[in-house]
Amino acid sequence: MSSLKATPANQKVKLEWTTESERDNAGFNVWRAEGFRKVNPSLIPAEGSPTAGADYDFVDDLVFNGKQYIYLIEDMDNGGISTFHGPVKAVPRMILGR
Repeated sequence: MSSLKATPANQKVKLEWTTESERDNAGFNVWRAEGFRKVNPSLIPAEGSPTAGADYDFVDDLVFNGKQYIYLIEDMDNGGISTFHGPVKAVPRMILGR
């Protein structure tokens, strides 16, 4: 994973990550602190290849403004082995004037 960021908005956090290459990657899960529970309903499928990466995003809209949230991204390989990336943090808030 070459980049990972969390961007806050009004009652949501957008997570974005990029891979440079993906070998035997099945996909990704998004984990939020509070016991680090998985927040995506199903595995986010891998779109990259061994020679090319891909861009991904996930919006967590089950959050409250003014509270800090911490996330990890888990990548799962085809053999069931996982690697965690992060953490990244964001505080959702109402943005006036937009």
